[in-house]
Amino acid sequence: MFESLSDDFHAGRLLELYIVKESINNSKNICDSCNRKELLESVCFDCSAFLCNKCLSEHNKRGDISSHQVRPMKEFTKEDFKELYQRMPLCEEHKTEQAIVEYYCHKCNRCMCYFCDLEDDEDHSPVGISEAGEEKKAEIIESIKLVKDKMDVTLSGIAALDQRQKEIDKKINLVKSQVHSKVEEIIASLKTHEREMIEQLENIRAAKHDTLQSQRTELEIVLKQVKSCCDFVDNMVERDIASEMIIVSEHVSSRLSYLAQINVEGVKPQESCCVGYLPNMVTIRKMKESSVLGNISTSNTDPLSSHVEGAGLLEASVGEEAIFTVKTRDLQNQLSYSIIDKLEVIVTSEDKTPVSCQIINSETGTYDVNYIPKVG
Repeated sequence: MFESLSDDFHAGRLLELYIVKESINNSKNICDSCNRKELLESVCFDCSAFLCNKCLSEHNKRGDISSHQVRPMKEFTKEDFKELYQRMPLCEEHKTEQAIVEYYCHKCNRCMCYFCDLEDDEDHSPVGISEAGEEKKAEIIESIKLVKDKMDVTLSGIAALDQRQKEIDKKINLVKSQVHSKVEEIIASLKTHEREMIEQLENIRAAKHDTLQSQRTELEIVLKQVKSCCDFVDNMVERDIASEMIIVSEHVSSRLSYLAQINVEGVKPQESCCVGYLPNMVTIRKMKESSVLGNISTSNTDPLSSHVEGAGLLEASVGEEAIFTVKTRDLQNQLSYSIIDKLEVIVTSEDKTPVSCQIINSETGTYDVNYIPKVG
């Protein structure tokens, strides 16, 4: 496959210029005559050969090279570099004769030297290589126009893709913020529910504590009375004074009789400890399913592919209903609709005053817009 490719003319000539500069800096390279790596001395423009000092001497001894242009590399000028780069190449078939390419045959579509035209039996129609080069240059310049146009279109396409990526990022970030905001609302609602439930529990706690504390207070009073009476009687019995017992016996008996009638057996708390939370299980189960709270949806609608049509788009009569239609389409130019599509229409009068309008969504990608112009 690579053998079928043509040589890179430009790269080859640049390599030759590089060899000259390397030789000027005393670097060794391959001599085109002896094929050894030597310090190259000169360049023969006609032979297209880089020569070491030994091969240069042999080259100069030849009788047929009197007109050859030989340049010592260390004496190269700016013009020599330009001439070396732009010189005509040797004919591939007659390199040994140092025959340069001078002609181009349109019929054969090939470059030729003098010997090619002389030796071939074919009926050539050669023109000068410079003339043919100008023709090819004109053809290439004409052909490159289409490619350059395609490059511009491609760059526009790349710019559109980059812009769409930015639009997608902007939209995704917006929807992410909407999701976050909605979830924060749900969390706030749950927090409110939590506070309400805790407030109810604290109220229940306070009410039950009040009831039980009231019971406790009553029992503490009874306990205090019983203990006081028992202490008094025990002390009196311990003192064992007959006259004291006779004097207070009636009062003590009455007090003991009263205290004995107080029923404290089997006293039970007047409040139950049973308190529970009854969540709405239907709601809980649904909330555990993420899709119940919301879904992410995409739309194939392309704003740039959508268009507006209808008589009421540009003209309308005051007081009479005017109608135009917005059709949203996808990238294949087909009608497109998604529940997430949001259409905003702004109708203004000639003086840019806003006119109220009604949008009728058919949920097919077609929106009818109605408005009634009014006198300002």
